[in-house]
Amino acid sequence: MIPMVDVARLFSARGLKSTIITTPLNAMNVSKSVEPDRLSGLNINVQIIPFPGVEAGLPEGIECLNEITSPEMMPKFFRAMDMVQEPFEKLLEEHRPDFVVADMFLTLATESTAKFGIPRFVFHTSNFFYLSAKENLRLHKPYETISTDHTDENSSSLFVIPGLPDKIEMSTAQIPSHSESRNFFVEMQKYK
Repeated sequence: MIPMVDVARLFSARGLKSTIITTPLNAMNVSKSVEPDRLSGLNINVQIIPFPGVEAGLPEGIECLNEITSPEMMPKFFRAMDMVQEPFEKLLEEHRPDFVVADMFLTLATESTAKFGIPRFVFHTSNFFYLSAKENLRLHKPYETISTDHTDENSSSLFVIPGLPDKIEMSTAQIPSHSESRNFFVEMQKYK
């Protein structure tokens, strides 16, 4: 949540009104982090919408994906996320923002902002270097030319990641196992 709050703070520092929409359990931390900005005269606010985790079958107090403790909780979490769409749209209708910046995983924001003709910007916290390196690893699989078992954490066989402007080396021990690296969007669609 902190990088998203920082973006709102940057917009406010440039004279724009920023409203951070969050859930009750996250609101205290968000409010505390923007309070100095508000006191300095920046137009930054926090709006709270309920997170229907319990209604979706989650234990009390689960409002963030990083609080999920078992795979069985994933479909319930995404069900709760879908249930946030109505209060989110109510806020859009009431406030009529010029644009919305929403986390890449908040897919309902695309549909909701389109419904009201509001531009939506996707907030993606992964940097471009990481995305480029990951994609080149996926496409070229340079670690497959190394004879060492890349699941052995003591392995230190180096290889170059192709397709990058500089020579970037990685050891086979730094490669996550295939079972650990999964596409979040694919996983999310399984639960919908």
